[in-house]
Amino acid sequence: MPEYLCCYDYGTGGIWLYLEAEDTATITARYPQLIAMERAPAWWTPELEAYTRANNPADPKWQAWLANLSKDA
Repeated sequence: MPEYLCCYDYGTGGIWLYLEAEDTATITARYPQLIAMERAPAWWTPELEAYTRANNPADPKWQAWLANLSKDA
């Protein structure tokens, strides 16, 4: 399944993570607060990608965060 870079923009920064989904519409339908991108922005560096990929969304802390995020929609 494809992965998409996603951002939760909270105004003064953002939380970035990669999510697997059929397409970006699937992600934003489930998590309307996220911005799902087909490709990373031009300023996205290999270091940012490595850091973001190290924060695995399968981790229980991310699963709880995503579950709460979907409730806030």
